[in-house]
Amino acid sequence: MDTYEIAKKYEDTQRSIVYPSKPVKPSQKDYANNADFGVALDMWEVDKSRWLLLVDNYRAVNSRINQSFKAALFDALKISNHPKREKLWEMAWERGHAHGFYEIAQEAERLAELLD
Repeated sequence: MDTYEIAKKYEDTQRSIVYPSKPVKPSQKDYANNADFGVALDMWEVDKSRWLLLVDNYRAVNSRINQSFKAALFDALKISNHPKREKLWEMAWERGHAHGFYEIAQEAERLAELLD
């Protein structure tokens, strides 16, 4: 598999995970009495705790996708055991991550030529 195919696979995988929606904090002006507002606030606290767990899970999955992409990219570039592979990754990530896995892969390919 070439670096373009690897990047596409991981782009598709990353796009398939959805960032969880943040619950909306209730406003006291929307409630006729303080008791109802208190209940709504308590429910929001529970929802917020669940949301934070979902966010942590999202980040963990995203991190695993990034690490798997990195390993697949190293294999494709045949630099899995090269001592400078991590430096290459840092540079490729810095230059390309804002534009997605394909740009990271392109940068890594360009930089890998220097390791030959």
